[in-house]
Order: sequence, then structure tokens, then C-alpha cells
Amino acid sequence: MMSLSPPLTRTWTADTIETWCSSESLEDVELDLESADETATNNVYANNTNNTCNLKDTDELASSHINKKENDGRSKQADRHLCTLTSALKVLVAALFTLGLLFLLVVHIGARHQADRTFRLLGPAQQLLYSGFLEGEVCAFDDRGPRSNIMTFANKDAAHAADFKVLHCGACGACSTWENLRIEWATRNYLAAESARCAKKSLNGGEGAVTSCLEQPPVAFQGECARCWTRAIDCTKRNCAFIFLQSQLLDTAGNYHVAEGSVTSAVCEEAHCELEDGPGSGRMGFAECSGATRRRMDIVSSIERPEWQQCSIVDVDYAELFGECCNSPRDFHDMEPQWQMLDDMGLVWRDMSSHSHFVNHSAHI
Repeated sequence: MMSLSPPLTRTWTADTIETWCSSESLEDVELDLESADETATNNVYANNTNNTCNLKDTDELASSHINKKENDGRSKQADRHLCTLTSALKVLVAALFTLGLLFLLVVHIGARHQADRTFRLLGPAQQLLYSGFLEGEVCAFDDRGPRSNIMTFANKDAAHAADFKVLHCGACGACSTWENLRIEWATRNYLAAESARCAKKSLNGGEGAVTSCLEQPPVAFQGECARCWTRAIDCTKRNCAFIFLQSQLLDTAGNYHVAEGSVTSAVCEEAHCELEDGPGSGRMGFAECSGATRRRMDIVSSIERPEWQQCSIVDVDYAELFGECCNSPRDFHDMEPQWQMLDDMGLVWRDMSSHSHFVNHSAHI
């Protein structure tokens, strides 16, 4: 701190005394002295006040400078943290991008390998599945509705000779029962999508979860038929997974059209799983296990097949047996009570118009 200025003192000289003596009045001299003292005192206080203000300004400037340094330090530290975070994010994005590219590459290579194998197996498989199948074994029934006898005949002529009607090409199998034939027909417009949904159950529930899903509405396969479908799904997963993944990435998983020269999950399944449960396994394939398939029943489904794969010797109109249903799972739920009533009465869909009891009851469903 700066020291205060010392008070002013008057020095008496000969000139001062002479001046004082020559003054007209002592009173005037005293007034002058008082005025001079007051001025000097005011100057001292003014100087002291200025010195104090200057010191205050200096303190404030120093404090401001310190605060600025602290703020600059915090700002630099925040900038360093931001740069570190930005660098980490860039590394993470680059790593994810690289992993994504690797995943796409693996899927592409896997799908290419499975497609090549499918092309090699498809021709021989189709030859065995469809060559002469119109002249071979057939599954037929005696047209007695839910109480029909269903059995395998050597060919359609043998069936007709026994007064049986052809239900599908090929021998009868686990899905050739009355209830399962109805399911094959009723779910023709959505079974592919529903079976794909059930297939996902295997990720955390295994084959048992898939079978359980297939046994529940809106599919509701019964008995061994559901297990035939489960084995086909598992076989497809083992042999066609990359083709399916690629279709998911390309958003073509819902495209069930089977065109000549194209490879979809459905074509891959046909090449690998219809004849055997995987090529060379020696285990029964889906066609033999199920017996009834939409192609063999001459049913046009959501999986469009070439005409030469359809069994054109079928004698029945499935719409007359089971009705026109269903376009969606909701339709299936609505129709179940009516099918149950038909079964209880031993009737088929074409009979409903001649039975007023059924018509009146179904009107309330």
C-alpha cells in the first residue's frame, strides 16, 4: 500500500512577515491561511482516494487475469476431452464399418457357395421328384368326408378302379390325413411366411419350439406332419442359411417366386431336402415324410412353381371340400369353428348349403 502524503506546513520568511504586516487586515490573512490549508487537505484526500482506486483497479485486473487463465485452462481441457471422444467415435465407426463389410463379404461368399451347390443338386433332384410322377403312385380317398378312407395306390387307374379319387401325386404320408390336407389347402396363401416365423423359434428353443409353433393356429399341423415340416426347416437352415441371409439383406426374403435359373431359399430346400434330409444323409426327405405337398395336391400357393411341377391328375376340388378360406391367419381363426362343426356332422363344405341347421348355426359364428 502507498503511504499518505505528509501535511503541508507554512514556512515564515522575512518576505512573508512583511507581506503579513502590510496586509490591510489580519482577518484577511487568516482567511487566506484557512483557504490554503483546506485546499491542501483536499488535495491530500484526493490523492489518497485516487491511490486507493488505482489499487482496487489493479486488484480487479489481477483477479480478472487469473480468472481468464483458469477459464482458458478449463476450455483447453474440455477441447482435449472432445478431441479424445471424437477420435474414439471415429475408431468405433471405422471398426463397425469394417465388421459390416466383413459380414457382407462372408454372407456373399457363403450364399455363392450354397447357390453353386444348389445348381449342381437341383437337376438330379427334380428329375427324381417329377419325372413320371403323373404315372406313379397316388394317394386317394373314397370321398366320404372326414370319415374317408385314405390310402396309396400304384397309380391313378388303380385308384379309379377301386372307386377312389386322387388327392395328390405320390404315396400317402404323415400330412395326408383329412385334417392336415385341410391345413395344406387353407394356409396356401401364408404358410411360407408362417413357417419362416416358426423357423426363428429354433434360435432359442430348438426343434421342439419349431414343432410347437407349427402345431398352433394359424398353421395347426397335427402329429407327425408337424415334425416332417420341422425336419425340413432344420435341413433348410443347415444348407441354405446364407441364401436366406442374403435375401434378407436384399429385401427379397418375401419373394417366393421360383423362376427358372434363380436360386431362392425355396429352390435350395427343393435341391437339398425334398429327397433326403440333406444330400447323402440316407434319411427320409420331406416329400416322402409328408406325402402331401401343395405341388403334389395341385394347389397354387404363395410359392409359385412351374406348371410341370404341379400334379395335374388330382380329382378333387379342395374348395368344395374345405371352402375358399383363407387369405390370412385371421380368416383361419374365423373358420376353425365351422370346420369343427362340419367334421362333427361328417360333412364337407359343399354339403353345407343343403343342411339348414349348419347354415343357421354358422350365421351366428
